[in-house]
Amino acid sequence: TDLPGCGIFSSLSILIIDYNSISNPSADFFQSCQKIRSLKAGNNPFQCSCELRDFIQSVGQVSSDVVEGWPESYKCDYPESYKGTPLKDFQVSELSCNTALLIITIVVPGLVLAVAVTVLCIYLDLPWYLRMVCQWTQTRRRARNVPLEELQRTLQFHAFISYSEHDSAWVKNELIPNLEKEDIRICLHERNFVAGKSIVENIINCIEKSYKSIFVLSPNFVQSEWC
Repeated sequence: TDLPGCGIFSSLSILIIDYNSISNPSADFFQSCQKIRSLKAGNNPFQCSCELRDFIQSVGQVSSDVVEGWPESYKCDYPESYKGTPLKDFQVSELSCNTALLIITIVVPGLVLAVAVTVLCIYLDLPWYLRMVCQWTQTRRRARNVPLEELQRTLQFHAFISYSEHDSAWVKNELIPNLEKEDIRICLHERNFVAGKSIVENIINCIEKSYKSIFVLSPNFVQSEWC
């Protein structure tokens, strides 16, 4: 049962409705009953909710002599988690009561996150980096579980060379010949990558099988998505 406003009884000055079945007093009760001098509505089964919060706030704006028995006789009856709690101590956040604010709070961060992920995927190739991190993590985990002697037996190359395709002429004509004439075994993507495996897997595999990694740093290397 609700406690409505005064309506046509605008001259109502005294209202005694304690020990009834009032559960949701009207939030604008005191606005519609401006001539009320005494309200006795304690010991009712109040349902503590967002609607009741507004009534509690309005009680705090009137004289303490108007609401008889406040706050001792005004307690929550429902829900069970608030049962017996004095109405003056009942608190609920604005976010819980304002559906529009709740939607904005959830939707806006979600949209910002979606835009950020989209930008990262388009301009920074986020999926590639995530795959690389995943592969690298798995490799580090495997390396920790493999004995040092066995790990050394898997090393087939002295170095893995990573470079931009735009620098391939210098790498093939200058760098590799000078290294290999010193009996340095080189791992190259053109001859050592395994068909059927992803580029990320092949890069990690070459690094695992090499003592060292050589990166040919150049403007082309920095701009390459695979380097």
